[in-house]
Amino acid sequence: MVGQDHVVSTLQNALAAGRIAHAYLFSGPRGTGKTTVARILAKAVNCLNLQNPETKPEPCNECPNCKSIASGRTFDVIEMDAASSRGIDQIRELRENVKLAPTTCRYKVYIIDEVHMLTPEAFNALLKTLEEPPPHVIFILATTEKHKVLDTILSRCLQFNFRRLSVEEISKRLKFLAEAEGFDVEEEAISIIARNSDGCLRDAENILEQMVASSGGKVTAEHVSKMLGLGSARLMDELFKSVIKRDAARAVEAVEKLVESGADLTQCLKNLTSAFHDLMLLKVSPDLRKLIDAPSSKISELLSLAPQISLERVRRILKVLMRAEAEMKGLGYERFVLEAALIEACQLGEGRPLEEVLERLEDMEAKIEAAISLEPAPQAVQPPPPPKPEPKAEERPPIEEAAKPVEEAPQRAEGIDVDLQEVWEKLVEGVRDISIALHNFMKDGRPVKLEGDKLVIAVPTQMTKEFLEEIESKQQVDELLQKIVGRPVRLEVIVEERRREVEERNMGDPTYALWQKAMSDEGVRMVMNAFSGEIVDITEGKTWRGD
Repeated sequence: MVGQDHVVSTLQNALAAGRIAHAYLFSGPRGTGKTTVARILAKAVNCLNLQNPETKPEPCNECPNCKSIASGRTFDVIEMDAASSRGIDQIRELRENVKLAPTTCRYKVYIIDEVHMLTPEAFNALLKTLEEPPPHVIFILATTEKHKVLDTILSRCLQFNFRRLSVEEISKRLKFLAEAEGFDVEEEAISIIARNSDGCLRDAENILEQMVASSGGKVTAEHVSKMLGLGSARLMDELFKSVIKRDAARAVEAVEKLVESGADLTQCLKNLTSAFHDLMLLKVSPDLRKLIDAPSSKISELLSLAPQISLERVRRILKVLMRAEAEMKGLGYERFVLEAALIEACQLGEGRPLEEVLERLEDMEAKIEAAISLEPAPQAVQPPPPPKPEPKAEERPPIEEAAKPVEEAPQRAEGIDVDLQEVWEKLVEGVRDISIALHNFMKDGRPVKLEGDKLVIAVPTQMTKEFLEEIESKQQVDELLQKIVGRPVRLEVIVEERRREVEERNMGDPTYALWQKAMSDEGVRMVMNAFSGEIVDITEGKTWRGD
């Protein structure tokens, strides 16, 4: 028996002590050994040469009783399938037969599989027998749905709960079988079979036998993946890494290849979700690797990918994938749902935990309330400054244009190298997926030069420069820049003197002054960055009185 030590040890102790119950109930998932244990127990109670009877009793499998039970020739061990023999007539016949003494064995053993399928009338008839059983009869009831068995039946049985087998336990058993039979099976192939058997050893053994028969030689992970409808293991790995690297185009291309290979997209989505679940555990702590059902080589690969993504983004990706799985079940359109989910997952920002955002919002709210409560200090009357000469209309840009915080697209500056401009345009467009607020700030700048390991850009204000230098996602910007240029490049920000002069000339405009004031406020910038927002309108009010 594999993975049911708690059941085996309890039964062995009972046999050693001579305490044999008249009725047992074995419950648990399918393929976990319920019927197998029932047959072994039937041998053990009737074995003529019990091995280790005082410590760990085991049937000898050599005596006439063991051999007749194993071959199914004995009349004293009767197996019934309640799914096909569920009526009261069959149970009445059983009640009559239990009165007869066993022919060659010590006990007459009735094994009733899927007992929960019996009709209510049949249950009541069986209950009468369980209440007053003959001393030479043992009932072993097996079920995958214990909750459907009547409480009156449960109360008269010694109950054992069989647990679902782990991937490690199934893998060890499959490896043992492969070595014993001389099969050439890759370790990764065994892992895939174990993970897709859903804790059922019987299913895992059947899959292994099918893979050996269909491979014609060595059983590889690629072959197993294709035969199980999982697509290519290589394609699934490519899909997983594409989402981590935010490469939506590559992810969609991988889906196309999976479809061409005949993969079951529903199963592919489940496996992708499982992979991100394993990655989440490793992000929480590498010590949780013991909870991951995967070979050590796969875990090592996940550990190498973990630094490339934040825990918060992994959590958000999992939510997207689980929602997509529900949509597949309810709506169909497996390919469309999967592609949409992958694109959304690739565009997710790193994000911040909700608790952190709420805490920072509470701090900002407290600052605003404190500012509102302050009365404006009396101002000394100062003589107005002498008026500055007004520049000509053609020399001064419109106030609206200078005050506008963002433009529709980065402007191509005269004298700028074409390649440099293209790099800049790709960078500005790419940061949109990281943060809308960051995108808005960067669009207001222009490229100056791309030299060595740095890209120098000019921005109109010192406040914009400080924002771009202090953002938490600066590492992502540098990674995006490296991807665009093809080598490690960092962003360097300077303030453009000419645009600063334009700004100073427009400070007299109330709208522009309010915008500058808002963008200089740490709370406003925090909210914009946290929620990827932008300033749409500004109205002067008492909110600014405490500044």
